[in-house]
This record gives sequence, C-alpha cells and structure tokens, in this order.
Amino acid sequence: MPKLDALKESIAFLTKVFFVLVGTILLTVGGLVTMYLNQQTGRVFWLGVVVILILVFSSVVVLSHIRKNIKNLEEL
Repeated sequence: MPKLDALKESIAFLTKVFFVLVGTILLTVGGLVTMYLNQQTGRVFWLGVVVILILVFSSVVVLSHIRKNIKNLEEL
C-alpha cells in the first residue's frame, strides 16, 4: 500500500509541475507576442523563443514521467 500512495503523490506533484510549465509557456508567449507587435525583436525576444523551446521540451519530459507513473499505478 505505501507504494500505491507514493505513486499517487508522485503523479500529483508531476501534474502540478506540468501545469506550472504550461502557465509559464503561455505567459512567455504572451510577452513575446507583445514584443513582436511593438517591433522589439532584439536579443531578449530571441532569448524568449529559446526559453519557450526549453519549457516545451521540459513539459514533454514531465508528461512522459506522468504517463509512466500512471502505467505503474495500473499494474499494482
């Protein structure tokens, strides 16, 4: 039973991390759109694009861990 609880807590934590990443992506995209519309496509704009790519990759990794933990939970 403790392994079941540990997996549930892990899934809950990873889900929260995933939603924080998605929220950060949305806020960053909003800022980049504003910068683009104001024609401020300097270094900070391109740094934001790189940050978005890193955040998207991170969210995919977190999502794969969530799916793996759910699969482990189903096997119990």
